[in-house]
Amino acid sequence: MTDNIWVRGEVLERALQVTGATNRWGRFRPDGRVRIDLAQHCYVLGIEHEHGFPFVVDNQMIATIHDFDAENEFRFAAHDQVVTVDGVSSTRRALESARVYFFSGVDHHTHSGVERLAQLLGMNASNDT
Repeated sequence: MTDNIWVRGEVLERALQVTGATNRWGRFRPDGRVRIDLAQHCYVLGIEHEHGFPFVVDNQMIATIHDFDAENEFRFAAHDQVVTVDGVSSTRRALESARVYFFSGVDHHTHSGVERLAQLLGMNASNDT
């Protein structure tokens, strides 16, 4: 398991709303990054939901909690499910999760799906915590 995992504040806000989990991070900016730990934060990341919430691993790939093996120290288990679009690598589950939780109501005339995904995940956001 990697130690460099973070979630955009906007995604964390939505995850807290959907899961009803307690906010253990205090205040954070919606457009900033928040460091997470898979084992400690698996509930807020949606482990009990069909679609987990997307987060970034090692500044290289977008994934969800369901792409990791919880019974094997949260090792990455979706190697055959990674796709790359416009230089952004993501698991298929992360793309589906982003669609389910965040793409309804997107104006596709002003944002492409890849642009919205990069914006949503804060690929260029600064770290909050």
